[in-house]
Amino acid sequence: MTESTPTRLDAAGLLTLLSGGAEALEVNLEAVNALNVFPVPDGDTGTNMLLTLKTVVESAQQADGSTLTDVARAAAHGALMGARGNSGVILSQFIRGLAEAVEGLPHAETTQLAEAFAAGGAATYRAVSNPVEGTMLTVMRRTGEAMQDAAPVAEDALALLEAGLVVCKEAVLETPEQLQVLHDAGVVDAGGQGFSVLLEGGLLALRGEDPTSIHMENVEGLGHVSDSFLQSVEQDVFGFCTQFIITGEALDPEGLRAAIDALAQSTVVIGDTRTVRVHAHTLEPDMLLELGRGVGVVDKIKIESMDNQHQDFRAARTDGPPAAVGVVAVVRGDGLEGVYRSLGVEVIVSGGQTMNPSTEELLEGIRSLHAESAVLLPNNKNIVASARQAADLSPVPARVVPTTSLPQGIAAMLAFSPVGDLDGNAESMAEGAESLIDGEVVTAVRDAVVDGAQVRAGEVMALLSGTLAASEPTVQEAVVALVRAAEPEEGSLVTLYWGGDVTHGDALIAAEALSGVTDDLEVEVVYGGQPHYHYLVSIE
Repeated sequence: MTESTPTRLDAAGLLTLLSGGAEALEVNLEAVNALNVFPVPDGDTGTNMLLTLKTVVESAQQADGSTLTDVARAAAHGALMGARGNSGVILSQFIRGLAEAVEGLPHAETTQLAEAFAAGGAATYRAVSNPVEGTMLTVMRRTGEAMQDAAPVAEDALALLEAGLVVCKEAVLETPEQLQVLHDAGVVDAGGQGFSVLLEGGLLALRGEDPTSIHMENVEGLGHVSDSFLQSVEQDVFGFCTQFIITGEALDPEGLRAAIDALAQSTVVIGDTRTVRVHAHTLEPDMLLELGRGVGVVDKIKIESMDNQHQDFRAARTDGPPAAVGVVAVVRGDGLEGVYRSLGVEVIVSGGQTMNPSTEELLEGIRSLHAESAVLLPNNKNIVASARQAADLSPVPARVVPTTSLPQGIAAMLAFSPVGDLDGNAESMAEGAESLIDGEVVTAVRDAVVDGAQVRAGEVMALLSGTLAASEPTVQEAVVALVRAAEPEEGSLVTLYWGGDVTHGDALIAAEALSGVTDDLEVEVVYGGQPHYHYLVSIE
């Protein structure tokens, strides 16, 4: 806000509003995240809003032009491309609606600013397939309506924003009365509170005050998630938070929203005829990706297990006695994380091939365990040494089971006993890992000699226990070659953990092709979500 134009919001003022909002949200990040239980921990509301807002600010700072229209247009583009999570996508749609309302304006007078906020709130409702009152949608809408009511008497833009903030805060505190899940959990809506923090931080920045002076812990009525609520939803199945961008020609956001809503829940679809961002919750993320690929190019795919997020959230609040032994595992892949969680892994460190975690990251995983001792599963030969260093530095007794693949780690977890002691678990888990034959199917990215054999870029390698068993022209041929090379006994179980660019349908076809390798071969298909590798394979 420039001192010479106190009644208006100009380009500099909009940038200050957004930047101040980001600063305020960042210092209250964990407090906003801690509120988030609607409908389950879907990423972290505060984190998703902040990362979205930071992209918005960066884009606005690089606007081609210096008018309000220029900055708002750049902010809207950044919002579309950088939106993360349900809350981030909704926030991005608010910013886009606001930007459309100020299109063509060098600056916004109070009435125009009020209309822009109201337009932003209305845009969020259009983006969501089934708008629910008591969420951030309600908070945004009521804020815009309050500003419209105040516009005729507001002295300047600051007074107008103050009037909107008063109602914004009231709307947040009323969300538990509108939404039963919030009432049951004992909290206000996390997205609505995040928007309130954003607006207040922006207002402080426009006044020339410190936006980081806002502290949510000083606010009465926000509540905290009750343990009884977390226990009541412990057995719920939440599925996968699936996000991606579609680019193409003549895209139809409305039609896509309807099609995706028929396959998923919590659907938010925004964009235009050239770029569409999708957010949805589903048990079958691949079906949404296939739908997207049918109309354009799918990019920036992000699939997160909300079941895992709920367990993380629940574990973070554990205040009971520590377990005798806890497990830290290095895992990469949404589906595989879910498998490890279901088998009893308490802490997952993200990493694996091409992304090896450091000793310090593994040590931090041990520190975050709610246990008196720790077992580490490195699940990659390049991580074993770092895991042993972390175990040596551990504040609690720790052992490394030197697993070199994710299927080996799963076999180890099948031998884990939560009531056993550390040494006994380490021994039995190592035996479990050694009992497994495992393999990988991955496309060669360059010409190379592997285990004495020439492999060309684009060929699909079948690696059995780390050694090249075959290189084939197609992924399916490589899977069959891998299992044949393993010479499974009659009645063996083969598990295909699919990821990379493989679809669920591809995996089912591969499983069918394996049925003839040997008599009574049982084949299971499990979503792994691992990058780069088409399949991780276990044979037992």
